Amino acid sequence: MKKKVTYFSYDGILEPLGNSQVLNYMIALSNVYEITIFTFEKKSDLCNKSRLNYINSICDLNGIIWKKATFKQGLFIRNLNTLIYIFFIFINLKTVSKLCHSRSFIPAFTSYLLSFVKNDFKYIYDMRGYWIEEKVDVAKISSNSLVYKFLSRLDQLIISRSSHIVTLSDVSKKFIAEKNNYDLANITTIYTCTDLDKFTINKSSKNNEFCFGYVGTTIGWYMFDETLDFISIALEKIPNSIFKIVTRDNKNELLKRIEMKKIDLKRVFITSSDFESIQKEYDEIDISVFFIRQSFSKTASMPTKFGEFLSSGIPCITNSRIGDMGDIILKNASCGFVVEDFSSNEYNKIIDQLVSNTFSVDQTFCRNVAHKYFSLEKGSKMYNSIYNHLLNEKK
Repeated sequence: MKKKVTYFSYDGILEPLGNSQVLNYMIALSNVYEITIFTFEKKSDLCNKSRLNYINSICDLNGIIWKKATFKQGLFIRNLNTLIYIFFIFINLKTVSKLCHSRSFIPAFTSYLLSFVKNDFKYIYDMRGYWIEEKVDVAKISSNSLVYKFLSRLDQLIISRSSHIVTLSDVSKKFIAEKNNYDLANITTIYTCTDLDKFTINKSSKNNEFCFGYVGTTIGWYMFDETLDFISIALEKIPNSIFKIVTRDNKNELLKRIEMKKIDLKRVFITSSDFESIQKEYDEIDISVFFIRQSFSKTASMPTKFGEFLSSGIPCITNSRIGDMGDIILKNASCGFVVEDFSSNEYNKIIDQLVSNTFSVDQTFCRNVAHKYFSLEKGSKMYNSIYNHLLNEKK
């Protein structure tokens, strides 16, 4: 008989991120465990009946029980979403197993509360970065405020009662252990892994244009204006080059930002895609460009798109001090470039290497790097090892 594992996610599996970083892992582990997933889905995603039915069928096929609450929109009600999520789980308490995998702060806080009311309960705190520090970095809270001190103390309490911690970078492991007096042996780095079966090298249908690509949101942590500065120089220096943007962001707003940079709109193509169709978009991209705002919180992160690009044989032009991403590129130079400062001089150096063919795109090498660091199979085996250890260990 399979042992039971429950997964708490604040992200919905109808969204690309939740699909990639929650559902894919659980499908891979469903052969070994009886899995129940609790998610928070946006109403707009739930209204897409064809996709909803598709995800339901995947869960049914793999014996995964999917319990979903609806994320509430609106300025006032949004602030109640945390309470709604916690209440949703508590009213389904009977279906929560004795081992819970909690993805990020709010699900981990829910597990922390459950640890006081559920006998022999263990939980994994899958941190997905420094959630509280991210709030400081985006100026939602002040590091001097009572809210920050309260949340930081709560985070320490969540960590203290967790049976295992998963983080997104080796850089953050030592910091977490030292700050919280936590056993380093109970902290595992698992990157945002990629199902290599869903991403392939396929550039046979391309024409002679060299395509720079950008995938994902252009707001928040992503430095899209700096990306456009790079693209402006690149399109000028490489005559047969184009820029493709794959995003769910507002197209009209994007076009305004691009026009402000005086980029020829005839060489820019904007589209959107769901997770299942993203490979078609990757097939047209030669090299990706994305920059992320540097901060302390980002030393514990790893962008999902990085592994997906490499899996598709696409090198990346990105910046340093984002988890282990820069180190991976520097150790494997043929998979991209690391920008240290966002300047025209730095951009020109990279673009000149592309123009002179000093750097050649090695798709197979990129794919091999993805297999080494971001394989879903490898990540699933690591989670399986953690689950197996905790389920067989006496509390």
